[in-house]
Amino acid sequence: MEEVKRALEPWINYSRDVMIKNMEFLLKSYRDVINSCYDLLNDVINIESWIMPSKNKSEGERMNMFTKYLMYPMLVHVVYPNLNFLCIAILLGAIPQAFYTLRTALEALVVALYADSKEELKELEWFEKIEHESVRKATLFGIKDSLYKIFAKVFGEKEGREWLNYILNLYQAISAWVHPVARIRFDKKDEVAAGILRAIMITTAERGIPPVYGIVIPMEYTSEDLDDIKYLNEIIKHTRLAITSIAYTWSIDKDIADKEALKKRLEELSKYSITLV
Repeated sequence: MEEVKRALEPWINYSRDVMIKNMEFLLKSYRDVINSCYDLLNDVINIESWIMPSKNKSEGERMNMFTKYLMYPMLVHVVYPNLNFLCIAILLGAIPQAFYTLRTALEALVVALYADSKEELKELEWFEKIEHESVRKATLFGIKDSLYKIFAKVFGEKEGREWLNYILNLYQAISAWVHPVARIRFDKKDEVAAGILRAIMITTAERGIPPVYGIVIPMEYTSEDLDDIKYLNEIIKHTRLAITSIAYTWSIDKDIADKEALKKRLEELSKYSITLV
């Protein structure tokens, strides 16, 4: 045990030092991304409280909702833990891993919305839903027709389509930072080849040095990394709106603790949203 501890101690100390230096860099140069991380995490905490079963329900009815709906365990056991890691990933200089946490959270909520809305699964408990073939094999683009019907019921056909496209475009934008190579990236006006390796190549060609995540992780930021950090911050803001819209859509036909608070938050975030290409 002592040998293992001695072997790992330099890595632990190095990671800690990098996180401290990156925190100092971000607080001085661009603290917005740190603030956005906490705003997103607080959104999830608030959503968890707002979608709890209404207190008007009996204890048995409340327990029935907890065992029936996949949204509850997805929020508690997938979305919150991953988004809690988001700030840590950023402090480590692990930008692709930060995008991965956002992608996991977004996908988890969409799948929960799909599973809890699918007619043939409505009477199943959540642990039965995740074993169902339609859920196990679900991909966001594979279930987009079903998702459109779900959003259209809540927002109408036109606005429902807009919400769905917003979420799918966001998912693609995030995914472009997750894979070694990828087809598109939506931070440009036109579709371009993307992926981690291409991002490293472009940055190296433009600035003369690779981004931090193309050298070693953890790694300290430099001013050359600010463009990527600012783009990540915009994606975090879009994710706040996306997860709130998903939660509101899910809640529309359920007796929950505070649907009005959830609706108000969606309206607030929608006002300040920048259209995602």
